[in-house]
Amino acid sequence: MGLKALAETLPLWARDIRVNVENLTGSPSALDEARLFSTLLAAAAAARNPIVVREVEEEARLHLSSRVLEAVYGTASVMGMNNVYYRAKHLLAQAGVTEYEGMSPRLRMQALRASGDVARADIELWALAASAVNGCGSCLAGHERSLRQEGVSEEAVHEALRVAAVINAAAAVLDAVDAAGPARPRPG
Repeated sequence: MGLKALAETLPLWARDIRVNVENLTGSPSALDEARLFSTLLAAAAAARNPIVVREVEEEARLHLSSRVLEAVYGTASVMGMNNVYYRAKHLLAQAGVTEYEGMSPRLRMQALRASGDVARADIELWALAASAVNGCGSCLAGHERSLRQEGVSEEAVHEALRVAAVINAAAAVLDAVDAAGPARPRPG
C-alpha cells in the first residue's frame, strides 16, 4: 500500500502522473525522509481526495511520529482557512479594494506554532505545500520567505512545490475518475 498503491490506482491515461507519483520517493530528494513524507501528507490533506490522503498517510506513518502526523494535519487545516482568507484579501487589493488590508484576520492559527519535536521550518514547509495546492500566492510568498530565513535551501523549497504539484494532480485524476462513475476509464 502507500504511494505504490496510489500510483497503481491511477488510470493509464494519467501515466505521467503515475510515474511522477512513483518518482516522489524513488529518486534523490532535497528533503530528508521526515520532511519528504510530512510534506507529502500536507499536500495530500490540502488536496482532499480520500484515496490520496489514505495512501499517503499509510506510508507516512512508517516514517513519522504520531505527534508529527497530528502537526501536519493541523497545519494543513489552518492553511485551508488562511489560503482562502489571504487570497481573497489579495484579490480584492488587486481589484483596487484596499479597505480590508489593515484589518486583523481574527482567526485562530495555533497549529502554525513550533513546539517540541516539530520545528518551525517543517511547519513552514507544510504550509508552503498546502498553499501551493490551494493556490494562494501571498501565502506562498510569505512561507517561502520564512523558509529561506530558516535556512532551508532553494532546492528543498522547489522539492516541496514539486511534491505538492504531483499529489494535487493525483487527487484531481482520482476525483475525475470518481465523477465519471460507472463509465469511467479503469486503472491499468
